[in-house]
Amino acid sequence: MPRSLELFLGTLQMRPYVFLFLAAFLVIARTQMGWLRTLVWIPVGYAVAYASEVSSIHNGFPYGDYQYLPAEFSHRELWIPWWTEAIKAVPFFDSLSYVFLSYVAYQMAVQLRSPARRKGWLDFEVDVPDAVRYGWGTTLLAGFLMTMLDVVIDPVAHMGDRWFLGRIYYYPQPGPYFGVPLANFAGWFLVGSAIVRANQWLGRAFDRAGRPPRPVRPFPGRDWMPAGLYFGIFAFNLGVTFWLREEFLGITGCFVAGPILVLYLVTVPGRATG
Repeated sequence: MPRSLELFLGTLQMRPYVFLFLAAFLVIARTQMGWLRTLVWIPVGYAVAYASEVSSIHNGFPYGDYQYLPAEFSHRELWIPWWTEAIKAVPFFDSLSYVFLSYVAYQMAVQLRSPARRKGWLDFEVDVPDAVRYGWGTTLLAGFLMTMLDVVIDPVAHMGDRWFLGRIYYYPQPGPYFGVPLANFAGWFLVGSAIVRANQWLGRAFDRAGRPPRPVRPFPGRDWMPAGLYFGIFAFNLGVTFWLREEFLGITGCFVAGPILVLYLVTVPGRATG
């Protein structure tokens, strides 16, 4: 078996939750915008995320100074690049996570800024204008919503040696937010916005080429799905936090996720008109 395939299979075995979230992204994105834009989002999101991480571990931009620790895991799972030591390696699954994180943040931003129609007592359908689909307001709101995910994700990931993530990175100079530097969150906002903006630009190009978004025919619950994944990611990380008995961190995370949940329920299904 080729070494790269062996390492990829090791990543599947060690990080199944990442691939479950990725599978959910594939299903949800297909229902919202069709296969073309779904499959394009993956390499675009991965490339921007990977470049940002390589830049940060070499130059401290955009997340500030942090370092990966490949020694414990690089022989068991895929790190990119795995074939050379000339460039510091980044775990394959880590950059892959940006794909679904940026997408659900984008869809949340789209829904928060679009009108909705009630389809039943609990169901609704979002009507997305092009000005929202491709607008800078959506770009920046998506960057913010993705950063809010990281406000919960990064502190618990930093404790990876206490759960099944493992200790894959560290901050040479820990920051004030549960050990995470504030520059990290600025970097997430910048990178999340960049991934979304790149896909919006490509979406415009597809429109001009006569390839508009091709969502599936509406079905009950279709437009609940992006929010379900967004808050499911929150729930997974908060669950790990409380399992680690980090109650203060968990409560802080709830104060981050809770207002976004209330805002979503009030703004999207709550204002849907008949």
